[in-house]
Amino acid sequence: MIQEIVGTRIHFESFVAGLQPRSHSLNSADKTTFYYFAVQHDGHSVIRYDEQSYTLQSASVAVISLNSSAKLDIRGGSQLWLIGFDEALRSMIIGNEVDGPKIKQLLQQPSLLSLSANELERTFIPLIQLFESEIKEDKKRSLVILSSLLRVLLLQSHRVLQDHSSVTSESNDEILVQQFQQLIEVCFKQRVPLTYYCEQMNLTYDRLHDVCRRALGKTPKELLSERTLMDAIYRLKKLPDSIQTISNDLGFSDSSQFSHFFKKKVGCSPKQYRQQQKESHQLSTASKLADFSDWP
Repeated sequence: MIQEIVGTRIHFESFVAGLQPRSHSLNSADKTTFYYFAVQHDGHSVIRYDEQSYTLQSASVAVISLNSSAKLDIRGGSQLWLIGFDEALRSMIIGNEVDGPKIKQLLQQPSLLSLSANELERTFIPLIQLFESEIKEDKKRSLVILSSLLRVLLLQSHRVLQDHSSVTSESNDEILVQQFQQLIEVCFKQRVPLTYYCEQMNLTYDRLHDVCRRALGKTPKELLSERTLMDAIYRLKKLPDSIQTISNDLGFSDSSQFSHFFKKKVGCSPKQYRQQQKESHQLSTASKLADFSDWP
């Protein structure tokens, strides 16, 4: 039902669980914009308009604007609350408060939020029940209370949306870092420039840089250098390969470039590092032999 309350229009419907599927028309009276806030407690519903559809599953919230006729299809066993409001009430809800831009942003494009049942019960259902109680009783229907409740519902939706976006962003960062590290494993010996990695991942360098800094606290260049250094150290300690061979295998143009890279990272040349490791190993071996000879 659509209520006229002090120059504003509010559409409120409460659909309790029923055995049969139902269809409900939305915004069919005229072409003016109506903003809808829907809470799906149980079941499954679909909002259809302009050859588009938005599906609400159990424990979900939808915020959507309509300027043409639309249809709400509700499956059997579904419980759903629907609040619609016109441009006049939208302006009142946004107002001049500090949170107004958040609500304005939320209402600019369709939003579908999936929540846990506990989160829905705790965050949205009490507010919806207060709204239903206020609008259904003729003696109440205070526009101040209704608009305030709507404002809180929309702000809560914005918070949930931001929280979910943050989680999604972190998850995407992890995936991108893993892809970058896998590419490093394949390509680090070829000494290809970082632009090559960006092209393979379809990312700008700035985006790759930001992702690596957020996820690991290091730049792409640092991650690439660490992998090259790790391989160099292993080969200098464990393998008899010459420094020239190691330099060639790691993609350096000559051994002097490799030596400059290694000394910058470790503090000594590859030759000095290998000698230090050899002497350290000899001292360790001698110490063990001495311990053994002292054994009674």
